[in-house]
Amino acid sequence: MEIALNPESKRKTNVAVSMKDGERKFGSDAMIVCVKSPKHCYQHLLDLLGKEMDHPAVKAYQARFPQYKLEADPERNTVMFRHDEETVYSVEELLGMILAHAKTQAETYTGQAVRDSVITTPVFFNQAERLALIAAAQLGGLNVLQLMNTPMAAAVKKHKKIYFLYKIF
Repeated sequence: MEIALNPESKRKTNVAVSMKDGERKFGSDAMIVCVKSPKHCYQHLLDLLGKEMDHPAVKAYQARFPQYKLEADPERNTVMFRHDEETVYSVEELLGMILAHAKTQAETYTGQAVRDSVITTPVFFNQAERLALIAAAQLGGLNVLQLMNTPMAAAVKKHKKIYFLYKIF
């Protein structure tokens, strides 16, 4: 088993995306933006994935991160982030950006194209959260072969060469 390292040669990358002054940053670079300008950095997205605006976890998220302007999607009533006057991002779009970045990192590390993926999820994810994660992966350019619970992923046999790209929770 091998873990794809990020450009800083670290095994773990922060699951964050920042957008400020027309520049998009990920991981550690995004966290630097978070310190200086928290409203332009999006993190802890799995807390909102697949949830409607009236869900208790969304209310807890709003209390924990008051810098974000959350809105309801007019069609699905799911959470959307108001970035500026004309830009709104869904949780799936933001997570898709992060997964696309993970795909790029994996392609750089392995030297080959990445098309298919198996993504681990927390055991407690419901069907709506799983479908939202698949949608995010598709937005990020990944074909999801399977979602796998985290404990099951730990039981994968060692003889297969597997690249762990991102631990998204």
